[in-house]
Amino acid sequence: MPNRLTHLLPALRNRGAQIALLTLTALMAILASTPALAQTTPTFGTATVPDTTYTVNVAVSDTLPAAGTGALTYTLTPALPAGLTYKAATSGHGGIIAGVPTTAASATTYTLTATDASNATAMLTFTISVALSSDATLSRLTFYSVEQAASGAGGVGGQAGSSDANLREIRTGNRSEPPRDTIKFTLGAEETLLLVKPTTSDSAATYTITPADSDGEMAGHQVNLIVDNDYENTRTTTITITVTAEDKSTTKTYTIEVTRKGSHNYDKDVDGLIAVKTLAQLNAIRYDLDGDGEVDNPDYENAYAEAFPDIGPILHGYRLRYRMGCSPCTGYELMGNLDFDKDGDGLITAADSTAFFAIGATDSSGFVPIGRNQEEFVATFRGNGYTISHIFINRSATTTGVGLFNNNNGHIEGVGLIDAKVTGKDHVGALVANN
Repeated sequence: MPNRLTHLLPALRNRGAQIALLTLTALMAILASTPALAQTTPTFGTATVPDTTYTVNVAVSDTLPAAGTGALTYTLTPALPAGLTYKAATSGHGGIIAGVPTTAASATTYTLTATDASNATAMLTFTISVALSSDATLSRLTFYSVEQAASGAGGVGGQAGSSDANLREIRTGNRSEPPRDTIKFTLGAEETLLLVKPTTSDSAATYTITPADSDGEMAGHQVNLIVDNDYENTRTTTITITVTAEDKSTTKTYTIEVTRKGSHNYDKDVDGLIAVKTLAQLNAIRYDLDGDGEVDNPDYENAYAEAFPDIGPILHGYRLRYRMGCSPCTGYELMGNLDFDKDGDGLITAADSTAFFAIGATDSSGFVPIGRNQEEFVATFRGNGYTISHIFINRSATTTGVGLFNNNNGHIEGVGLIDAKVTGKDHVGALVANN
């Protein structure tokens, strides 16, 4: 028995070796047919990376192509421009260029190299440059009208207060949208100063505004709007904003047309006296007895404004001051003859009644004297040689101090009265009751 086993052992050993060899060969074939585990030479094939120009201060995130599916090592040389970094990968892609470039850089050739475990390599070249921004746009453009300071001067060129609290924003469009290339809007007659506040889309861009800054006291660019000396004509001020990009060569221009409504000037001869051309304006003197163009009692602001149309109101404390055209205003002057006989029949009848001149069945008291009770006229009234005809005042029963002016502590000159009929209890005078 032992001799037979000894005889069989060599045959068994040869048979086992054959089986082991067949098993190893099959295993290698299986491994070779599995792509994820196969070892391949790196190649980028037809993949390319375009030559790229980045922009200063604009974020970057670019993925580079892979050189195969196996385990590869990637490198990128030389060093990237300031602010950019390369994050290498081992599979799936060739790494990522990311960051925010901080300075301009000329075009430089970069090489992406893929290396496998056997040190076989594949290379891909491309250029990178970094340019200064060419963004010359505005992200927002805000306008403010500048309220006159409480002590600000009236007339042309009155200076505004220096506090930003005096600003009133003017809405010209949707805040969520960038400003249009051309913007047009209209302001009232009282607006003479505009504050312009541009915001550039790129913080590195700069801008210039024409006309030049008129003051510089506030956080913004002040523009004096075009105003005639008599304030009467509508005028348009053109403002241009030129934005220059960081690259110093790209520019964009915005045009703003601001139309300011005209308003009457009641002191065209620049003598400080408010012109009186109508009976309503003569009557309105009672609301401004010191002749400065400021209503003495805020209850009569509307009545005063109706008598002197198209004047620009300015908030002055709790009262409205009106731009009459003079600075300062010190009184009133006649600019023509006035006649209370509206229909010209030579008689004062109900047909001659007005809102301030009562002639009729229920009330025929006529004109109310200017400066009643303890109120005094303390301004100048210059007649310029003109006349006032057919004034009618009928207050004989109870009223003392009856005349065109009741209490005068100012200066009245150069005016004539024709066919005046004035009656009162005592202290009666056709022109002045108490002087």
